Amino acid sequence: MRPSFLEIVAQEIYKKHSGRLEHVLMLFPSRRNVLFFRKSLAAHAGQPIWAPQMHTLDSWIHSRNKTVIPDELSVVIRLHACWESLEEPIPFESFYGLGQVILQDFDRLDKALVNMKAFFRQLSAIPAWTEESFIEMEPELEALAKAIQNNELSIPMQTIWKHLGSLYEAFKLDLESDSCGTGGMANRLAFQNFNPAYAEAYEAVYAIGFYQLSQTEKGILQKIDQVKYYWSIPDETLSNTLDWTHPEAVWMAGLADKSTMISMVASHKQLFIGSSSGNQNQLQAIAKILENHSEEDLEKTGILLPDQGLLLPLLQSLPESIKHINVSMGLSVLDTTVYSFMQRFVSILDSWQQNQYVSTLACIHFFEHPLFRPFIQQIPESFRIIETDLYWDYNNQWKNLPEPWRELLAPCENASDLLKRCMRILEFVYEQAEDDLDRAGIYFLYTALRKLEKVLEQSNDGWSPEFFSQMLRRIFQHSRIMLQGEPLKGLQVLGNFEMANLQFDHLIVLQTNEGMLPSVGYQSIIPHSLARYFKLPDITYQTGIQEHLFYSHISKAGKVHLLYNTESTGVGSAQPSRWLQRLLLDLHPESWIKEKRAIHLNGGMRDSVLIQIEDSDYVKSKISEWMQRRVSITGISSWLRCRLQFFLQYAMRYDEKNADSEDMDAGAFGNIVHLVMEKLYEPYIGKEINSEALKEIRASAKDMVIRQYMSYFKIPSIMLRKGAHLMFKETAIKAIHRLLDLDEGKIPFTIRQTEEDLKYNLSWNEISLAFFGKVDRVEHTETGIRIIDYKTGSYTEKDLNPPYEHYWKRDGKSKKEALQTIYYTWLFHKSNPEIPVPEAHLYFSRQQRADDRTLVTPQNIESVGKETLKMFEEDLMKELSEMLNPYLIIDQTENVRNCVHCPFRDICAR
Repeated sequence: MRPSFLEIVAQEIYKKHSGRLEHVLMLFPSRRNVLFFRKSLAAHAGQPIWAPQMHTLDSWIHSRNKTVIPDELSVVIRLHACWESLEEPIPFESFYGLGQVILQDFDRLDKALVNMKAFFRQLSAIPAWTEESFIEMEPELEALAKAIQNNELSIPMQTIWKHLGSLYEAFKLDLESDSCGTGGMANRLAFQNFNPAYAEAYEAVYAIGFYQLSQTEKGILQKIDQVKYYWSIPDETLSNTLDWTHPEAVWMAGLADKSTMISMVASHKQLFIGSSSGNQNQLQAIAKILENHSEEDLEKTGILLPDQGLLLPLLQSLPESIKHINVSMGLSVLDTTVYSFMQRFVSILDSWQQNQYVSTLACIHFFEHPLFRPFIQQIPESFRIIETDLYWDYNNQWKNLPEPWRELLAPCENASDLLKRCMRILEFVYEQAEDDLDRAGIYFLYTALRKLEKVLEQSNDGWSPEFFSQMLRRIFQHSRIMLQGEPLKGLQVLGNFEMANLQFDHLIVLQTNEGMLPSVGYQSIIPHSLARYFKLPDITYQTGIQEHLFYSHISKAGKVHLLYNTESTGVGSAQPSRWLQRLLLDLHPESWIKEKRAIHLNGGMRDSVLIQIEDSDYVKSKISEWMQRRVSITGISSWLRCRLQFFLQYAMRYDEKNADSEDMDAGAFGNIVHLVMEKLYEPYIGKEINSEALKEIRASAKDMVIRQYMSYFKIPSIMLRKGAHLMFKETAIKAIHRLLDLDEGKIPFTIRQTEEDLKYNLSWNEISLAFFGKVDRVEHTETGIRIIDYKTGSYTEKDLNPPYEHYWKRDGKSKKEALQTIYYTWLFHKSNPEIPVPEAHLYFSRQQRADDRTLVTPQNIESVGKETLKMFEEDLMKELSEMLNPYLIIDQTENVRNCVHCPFRDICAR
């Protein structure tokens, strides 16, 4: 394999300056580049030499001035004080999130050398009436505006824009009074004060391997006459194929006489693309891939980890034979044991009711935490088991808890009391903690809490335990605990930016999902149009840098494993990254050998294969059993969508999910909504629903949602006050009111039955068919019978008025709603032949308005009557006959989009 970029540069510079390297200055984008370059230089020299001056550009710039850059929390505290001197007082807890965004924008402006007076003058001149249109056009502003409102910080964007210039000036003066500044301010000051004489002492200055440069950095480099550049650029064939360019290509073009371009691409490459259901499968696959690697192989192997949240699980999954691991990124504080311990501790304090009752469950969760194990024998056994009480009484049970725990876990008087207890309990666990990572996390957390004391000294308002928990998460969501490791030895676990300019024979990339590569986190209070006018780096620029690095990493390795998750987790999508899809579409050099595989629970990888079941006797017997047991429309819809899924779920009766699952997923949401609607209308069976009755039903809806929710998830009401349970509950209430809005447009009507079971048995081809369906609601109206089915999703007109000829097509598309309604209509008519054919309506809880169409009929058929049902029955029986065809083959759907949420995708390796 050809030498790496840094090895090539080291050879060239050594050749040019052999014997006088100590008079050379080299500037790099990262400290890791410095370490690997030093190793390459020493290896090439083969003897002791005087080392050149090697620095990161950022550290070299800051060494030119004495500006102190405080940590973010300290800076936000100062910014909050400056804001309050200009505007109405705002609690720090409400300001914190906005303050973080403002700091990021100030840094962008300073590093871009923007004329601040001109910028803030234009920003403050934006009229108030444009705020709404700005927010509608710019998703970043809309997300921020919603975050501000949700945080009870009622500050219009126009007010922020108006005062931002004054805030910057006051903030800058406050920092300068203590010789402090933000990173951006320090860079701007370094540029303004930079003296070219700083570099005249060196025979040569080299800027090596930069992939992004701020205007301050470019300005400083341009002031150094003798600077030369080494650039790592894309291979021309690859860049043309993937439309891939260097992020600084335009600026580089003006430096051609000072630049050396080095193209880096592996001539032959093995590219393995692996899909997995869940992140755990990816981690198991990595362990499998690395289990037989020698120490030498590991030193040539790099793992690229886009999501730092997987760092700890990854380290725990690696084979024990790997002794040397270097981690470039810090471990997220949110992933540490001590953070979860503190969350459980604060949740106890948050659960106190009227300082009299505390949640039993919160206490037991705390006592079960691993960091509490050294103290567990101090807690009476009665406090470690759940009996019937959801709450313990302060004056009775609580007195049996020994000190110091009775005092530490008692109700808090104020925020200062809360903070002192948090620090005290950290002192306790630090003395008993044996794991170095736990001790590092405790120390980090304790130090941060000490800084929060300054905030409390300035705040007149007390913080509730609930807010304190949220505040901890905000502060620590971007905080990292740096791990130990030998940077030049063993397996390298790196982030996208840390891997820049490095090269590995074998590269493994996890989570190559859209939303992870590129990452999409971006917030700003600066309107995009104004940012473009002042040439500020935006999300497009940041995405371009990530793209450049991603293709650079994979282009230089001889063997690459690219793994992505087919399961939606809320972070990133279940689809491969757009960059990975280019490779999947064969947009790469012919010398690249590509293989696509699926990752399975045993950690192995295997090729995606076509599955067909051709044992007709066995298939026929299992499907025949299903028909005699329960023919349902969901089964028929599954059959039309994917025969393999139908066979596994309905014929073989494999469980797609544990019925006792307490996950708050879409299925649980639908179940709760259906339960609530059933219970709301149950007392009115046989009665007419008019405006007055509907008003009564609407008034009881909220309490009914709470009761059914608590019963479904088996939780106390206190858990509905915050977090995911609160959001889930509020969404369910909105869904119920939307369904009741639809009913309001249909009154008066009389409820015949809720959750009515429809059954019809038929002897056919020596088989007793058992047709079954459950209708959400049946009602009488002035014009006849209506069947109502609730849906908790959104809809399109195709759901209500599809062409009938599409109903039975095996095209992989779901026709569940259309088929379901006509099936229920047919089944109701078969069960009640004396009653006229009913109408079938779908009520969607999203998007649908009270005056929207809800009646479902096939296209060009005004109403479903006996002739339509006769046609449907004939087609239904044809489909059932096809299921028992002796030449039937059970195969997979050709529409792979159906595989994304299929519960059996692990079996068929899609």
